Amino acid sequence: NINNRKGEAICINALGNVYFHTGDNAKALDLYLQYLKIKEELKDFDNISVAYFNIGTVYVEEEDYTHALAYLFKAKAADKKAKDSSAILYDDYSLGTTYLRMQKQDSALYYIDQCYDMAKLLNDENMKCAILNTYGEIYFSLNDTAFAAHFYLASLPYAENVEDNEVVTSDYYGLAKIFKQQSKFDSAILYSRKALAIAKAAPFFKQLLEISGFLTELFK
Repeated sequence: NINNRKGEAICINALGNVYFHTGDNAKALDLYLQYLKIKEELKDFDNISVAYFNIGTVYVEEEDYTHALAYLFKAKAADKKAKDSSAILYDDYSLGTTYLRMQKQDSALYYIDQCYDMAKLLNDENMKCAILNTYGEIYFSLNDTAFAAHFYLASLPYAENVEDNEVVTSDYYGLAKIFKQQSKFDSAILYSRKALAIAKAAPFFKQLLEISGFLTELFK
C-alpha cells in the first residue's frame, strides 16, 4: 500500500531526527538512508531534498566531507528544481559552513554570500543571526579579528531578538577568543563566562565542553 509506505517513510525520517539530535549519527544515517530508499522506490520525489539534506548533515558531523557535499549539492539541485527558495537558503548555509570546516574559506564565503542575499530577499530574520555569526567564524579563521568582531557584534542583536541562544553563545565565545588573542584577558574571561552561562542553561554540550576548556586555559 503506497500510503502506508509513505507513512512508514515519514516515521523513519522522524526517528532519524531523534537519533541525530541525541548524537547517534550511525543510527540516524541508517534511518535517513532507509527513508531515501523508500522515497525512490515509490518514485515520490516531493521533498526528496529533505532526505539528501539530512544524510549530508550526518556526514558533515562525521567529517566525511566528500559524501556530505555530494548529498548537500543533491539537496540544492532538488530544491532549485522545486523552486523552493527557503530550502535553498538552508542548502547554501550548510554548504558554506561545511566548506568552513574544511578550511576552504573562499568557498565558504561564496555560499554564505549567496545565503545572505537570499535571507535579505526573503526577509528571514531568523537566519540572519546565524549567517552573520558564520561570517565572524570565517574571518576569525583567516585571522582577521577586526572583521570577525564586527560580524559577531552584528549577529548578537538578531540572535537575541529571535532567542537563538546557540548563536548568542557562539557570538560571545567568538568575542572571547578575539580578546584572548589581543591579551585582553579580563574581557576574554567576561565574554567566555557569558557564553558558558547560556551553554549551561540550554544545555549545549559541545559548546559547554569547548568553552570550559577555554576558560581553564585562561586561568593557567
